[in-house]
Amino acid sequence: MYRIDAHQILKDHATGLPNVQLHLGDGAGCVDAASGTLTLSSGAKHTGDLIIGADGVHGRTLLAIDASAASPKPIGINMYRFMVPRSAIEASPSVSSVLSKLDFANKHLSIVHLRKKHFLVLYPCRGGELLNCATFQESSAERKPFLEDAYHNPASQDDVLDLFSDWPEPFLDLVRLGEDVKHWAIVGRDIASSYVKGRLALAGDMAHPTMPTHAAGANMGIEDAAVLGVLFDKNMDAGMVESRLKLYNELRYERTATVKFASEIVKVSWKELGNTNEEILRRKLPDASLPKDMEAYLWSFDAVAEAEKALKEANGL
Repeated sequence: MYRIDAHQILKDHATGLPNVQLHLGDGAGCVDAASGTLTLSSGAKHTGDLIIGADGVHGRTLLAIDASAASPKPIGINMYRFMVPRSAIEASPSVSSVLSKLDFANKHLSIVHLRKKHFLVLYPCRGGELLNCATFQESSAERKPFLEDAYHNPASQDDVLDLFSDWPEPFLDLVRLGEDVKHWAIVGRDIASSYVKGRLALAGDMAHPTMPTHAAGANMGIEDAAVLGVLFDKNMDAGMVESRLKLYNELRYERTATVKFASEIVKVSWKELGNTNEEILRRKLPDASLPKDMEAYLWSFDAVAEAEKALKEANGL
């Protein structure tokens, strides 16, 4: 799914509920977890029975729980991302001659330039009507390796063409078809020591910042939301918030910590990142280990079923 489409579906659903208000352009400032009070960057205050901090790897709600883990830093890997319409690919003899043989509209593809050791990851969105294209490379491979902003950096087709100058011509033609080119610095940050405190719960990359491999970051955030949806059902009252949050932490901490550290074991330019990650994971969770098969670990798990079972056991059912 194209992430913009996912965002729109979630926004439409949320704003269709009678008790939802959006306050746009006003980020989280600080949280008083004990009282359930959120102060926005504008100074406006909101108080509730539950605060969910899902403000991403650069957010501030983590400060209320674990300030020591709240400093994201570039890890030395950058990426470009752009979209190409399927119609444009099929209209280009050069590009379609290669990608059609690879069944690009139906498959997730990872292509590596063996000498330069750049990665190109391709996968379809919107039922195959769009092709998502993402590069992974060491930042030193670029003319402008240091990015002051992790996400909002000017980028163009020419930047990607410069990086891919040694790639076969069909892939250069693919870049020339690219739309909406983004330039990102991948950042890393430690996992929070706990995902809950008082009336505050952390979710998504705010809790467990994950590398963009296997789409694991988005998937873990969706699982977090699903588990919160199960635990905070219509049959509970405000006095049960902290006990339900304790259960949330028990359900999510080991799985998301494991995925976070496993996602960092990637090779770019045949340089291993995160080769001590199992040791780090076991310092936090002595009985945990990194999965040998990341896909099986991610995709064979039913977060909703696990949460429903845990809630029944907690209720003595």
